Amino acid sequence: MADVLGLSVPHLIASCRSCGAQQLITSNAHLIELTDLAGLRRLAQYQPLVLAPIPLPRR
Repeated sequence: MADVLGLSVPHLIASCRSCGAQQLITSNAHLIELTDLAGLRRLAQYQPLVLAPIPLPRR
């Protein structure tokens, strides 16, 4: 998973432990459950993009 995310293994482990301690995720050997999606969004400072439609050129 670290390779897919572009992270080092130690950094991924530390991040997962931190998220677990904040009760943002729960995990076992085969599953990671996102238990607080709003909290994860706040942690990531996620802001959805508001995209305006691009007009199609007239022919």
